[in-house]
Amino acid sequence: MSSTSEELVAKALREGSAGAAAIPGPSAATLEALAAAMQPQPVSLQMLSSTAQDRSLQIRLQQANFIRRELIARRVRILALLHTMPESLARREAVSQLAGVYWERLKSVMERPDATSEEDERGFLARQMKHNESIKTIGDAEEEQMCIRALDEMQLERGSDWWATHPEERVAVDRHLDAIFLARISLRFLLKHYIASETSRPGFVGIIERACSPVALCRALSASIRTKLQDQYGQVPSVEIVGDERHTFTYVPSHIEYVVGTLLKNSLVATLRRQHGEPQGIANIPPLVRHLQPPLPPVRVIVSAGEDVVQIKLADEAGGISRSSLINVWSYRRCADDL
Repeated sequence: MSSTSEELVAKALREGSAGAAAIPGPSAATLEALAAAMQPQPVSLQMLSSTAQDRSLQIRLQQANFIRRELIARRVRILALLHTMPESLARREAVSQLAGVYWERLKSVMERPDATSEEDERGFLARQMKHNESIKTIGDAEEEQMCIRALDEMQLERGSDWWATHPEERVAVDRHLDAIFLARISLRFLLKHYIASETSRPGFVGIIERACSPVALCRALSASIRTKLQDQYGQVPSVEIVGDERHTFTYVPSHIEYVVGTLLKNSLVATLRRQHGEPQGIANIPPLVRHLQPPLPPVRVIVSAGEDVVQIKLADEAGGISRSSLINVWSYRRCADDL
């Protein structure tokens, strides 16, 4: 890091320890200055793949210090975003609690210097592995619940129809939360890749698969999700996968699994719900719906690929979303009944 960045890190630690800010951590001004001095570095899959293949001590030290810098830069950005949330959310106790979580994580990295020896690098890796394990158990759910709690408190205070009558503020809140969660996703990506690079896995470099087949991935996802839904509801639509399994590209399969898996489950459940004729809301579906007469209309997953783009589309006969409800699709303050 530059001398300016080091000075700002020291200042942030002093202010955070003093506890003078309304939200845990240093002042908003110091966070903004540090965020400006330590911009997150853009990375590519090619760059991450090439560096992860070299396991020499020199490269491992460079990787550890790069990750340390990015952890600081990206956590500073998240904390700064929490400090500058719209006033209606910033004063919520849940937001203060979430800021406290990120301040402790940021402080734990800032308090230690760059790695200069193998012992330093091994220690840094061990700490990040421990942190990653804690995230798997409670981290994401805890953070998301804090945001939901703050939004619930805000809606309770202002009335159930407040979001509908104040679209401008809702958009501002959604964009702010988008920025926070996108920063978190990028941070987690780098951290998981850094940890995974320590272990050799056929066909992979870290969490990046050299020859990822989206069609094969969708087939495996479909089988897994349908099995779970079959156990839960007693019946589930079939899934038709359209595409060439031989087409591969370099990508992170876990990202496809998360996005396509969520959409596919939604499509299957929505198709069941529509055919069953129950009101909106999964809670209204009985545990067993074996009396439904097959066949249910299938859900189609269409994978198309060109030289520089891969597209995955889902099509179902679940009725879609009304045009008037489209505004609710990407809002954090919506539920199934809004759609």
